Amino acid sequence: MNWAAWTAGAWDYAADTRGYTYGFVIERYDADWAARFAGAAEPLVANGEQLDHDLLHSYSLTAEYERGYTLAGNQGTARLLFFYSRANMGNYDEANAIAEATGEPADIVATRQVGRTKWGFIVNADLSLGGPWGLFFRGSYNDGANESWAYAEIERSVSTGVLRKGPFAGRPNDEAGLALMVNGLGAGHREYLALGGYGFMIGDGRLNYGLETIVEIFYQAALVEHLWFAADYQFVANPAYNRDRGPVNILGARLHVEF
Repeated sequence: MNWAAWTAGAWDYAADTRGYTYGFVIERYDADWAARFAGAAEPLVANGEQLDHDLLHSYSLTAEYERGYTLAGNQGTARLLFFYSRANMGNYDEANAIAEATGEPADIVATRQVGRTKWGFIVNADLSLGGPWGLFFRGSYNDGANESWAYAEIERSVSTGVLRKGPFAGRPNDEAGLALMVNGLGAGHREYLALGGYGFMIGDGRLNYGLETIVEIFYQAALVEHLWFAADYQFVANPAYNRDRGPVNILGARLHVEF
């Protein structure tokens, strides 16, 4: 359930508050590789509900290359993704300079300017370990100079995990998984939070910075045809990158129905 587990945490991908956007995707598939290119609309404000329809100055571009591979006789897929976004973003260094000059808390909104950009990349691989076992790894990075805009306040992220299908005899359609995630921020964003700044997700007036580290475990049970129930537990150290907070224990549950 953690956002840094089910996709790359540092990918500030284009979407409104609910995760929707509009755009286009071009794909090319071959026997053991695929390539994709996409363009999409960004939100009008950070994590906003409305999309910016002025595509001349606000948009997101994404390119991905995917290739199958074999490791020790096991099949896997590796992907390399690059993204570039342009929007009316604020700048962390500028907000920090204003805060230090005035003595007021840093305010990223006051520095928003058309034409600001964000870029980054993702390395993503999954591997079948034979039988019911699978493994994944993701590493992601964005430059972090300008405001977190659409997804999460994460600028460096590494995650890995293992999945087991049918973990118990007589339960072939159940699944169990374990994941580890480590998230970080760029220097400008760290200073911004330490100077009292707030983002659309995090900030409490000060910061004793530390890497946010998360362990997540889940079990999903197939109850009947088309109905699954999952129980989930997360342990979060240094939540929102603050050593003075947490650790936090999170319990979750999900009911999934297909029609």
